[in-house]
Amino acid sequence: MSLTVFSILGLASVIFALLMVLTKNPVRSVIFLILTFFSIAGQYVLLNAQFLAVVHIIVYAGAVMVLFLFVLMLLNLNAEAEPRQTDRWKFGAAIAAGMLLVTLWVRCAAVSRLPYRQKPTHVLA
Repeated sequence: MSLTVFSILGLASVIFALLMVLTKNPVRSVIFLILTFFSIAGQYVLLNAQFLAVVHIIVYAGAVMVLFLFVLMLLNLNAEAEPRQTDRWKFGAAIAAGMLLVTLWVRCAAVSRLPYRQKPTHVLA
């Protein structure tokens, strides 16, 4: 039962974090960040770290997110006033992510082929 809830909270954390990064509206991005913090606090509760969960909510969702929202509202970002950017950085980011995945795959494949260390059968005096 607790493994299922932990898996659901973990999946929610990853989904909310991805939505936070991919959302273009900064206010919605902050809301998704708050939801990510709440799902992580739920994982802390499942790990019997209730104090850490409460401190996590008070410090991050209570103070830091209020500060982020205040700064976003103070900046008053308008999409019409910002210059148009090209999509070249997305292409570069996709290439870098692909190279990182290939590197991780090669490293994991190399580690899985390493032999286990055996204990020596005799001791030299």
